[in-house]
Amino acid sequence: METTKYLLTVKECCALTGIGENRFYELIRHKLITPLKLNKKGLKIRPAELERFLKDCEGKDLSDLNNIKKIDDFSDLENER
Repeated sequence: METTKYLLTVKECCALTGIGENRFYELIRHKLITPLKLNKKGLKIRPAELERFLKDCEGKDLSDLNNIKKIDDFSDLENER
């Protein structure tokens, strides 16, 4: 029987998404991801919050968190392969 995990650590979120830990904390600081702080052991994120973030940011350029914009032109992404 599989157990449902209701809260994820930042490290678990990073492992699931491939986002680096420092970048994940930047996303939290910029209020793109809303964590819970239940004790002194660190922040927790609900899986639904992680899914909301991924859905809301789909198709957006997050390389500059102070200037988030929609990706209109994917031609320059050829260089990232």
